[in-house]
Amino acid sequence: MEMRLLHDMIEDQKKELSNLVKKYGFSHQKVIDFSQKLDLLIYEAMGKYRLDQKIRIKKNP
Repeated sequence: MEMRLLHDMIEDQKKELSNLVKKYGFSHQKVIDFSQKLDLLIYEAMGKYRLDQKIRIKKNP
């Protein structure tokens, strides 16, 4: 997945998570489940960022 798309998805899900927290509170299972899915997207983005950095370093030592 492209970084820009991944970033946009994360931002959209952060807004949705905020809405869910307002509606249900922090400890509701819907909020917890949604937060865990958002965590996975963030981990994916972090991995892609690290890979991009390694590639850049190898290209420009």
